[in-house]
Amino acid sequence: MAGRDIRVAYAGAVAATTVIGLLSFSVFVLAQVFGGSEDDSPPPVAVQPVVTPSTTPASTTAGWVEKPATIVGVRVGKKNPRALVMVVALPVGAPGCARGLDTRIVTETDTGLTVETRLSTMRSGCDVVSRTIAATAREPLGDRRLVINGEAWTRNAKGGYRRCTPTCE
Repeated sequence: MAGRDIRVAYAGAVAATTVIGLLSFSVFVLAQVFGGSEDDSPPPVAVQPVVTPSTTPASTTAGWVEKPATIVGVRVGKKNPRALVMVVALPVGAPGCARGLDTRIVTETDTGLTVETRLSTMRSGCDVVSRTIAATAREPLGDRRLVINGEAWTRNAKGGYRRCTPTCE
């Protein structure tokens, strides 16, 4: 009977640890997307607009492939209304998972911004963590629509942004 009690206690401990881990990760992601009590985002990266975006994966050195980063959340900077803060799903855990995370504003108009956020990778099966990266627009973001890596985003009622699926209406 004692062996069974130990297995039950062990299973309970594993389940509790899993639930705590999932809750902690969820709180982390929500804090990154909607902001915490302090402005812990990295300083905005000053970017220069360019005319022609490249949205197809491009080969880089020694097997590395450049591709669009996966965006999981978007918000306006807390202290800078021109800062666009993006939460990226970044592959980690082994050499070759990811390098060169970078963002740039491709075009900026009165009604919207087109942004590219890219990274290079040479392997799959990596763990994923959330990281923030920022770009600074010339003017405050206001209610302008965004196109990030070819996907449309629009302001939501909470002041952040939501992905348009399938439309922004």
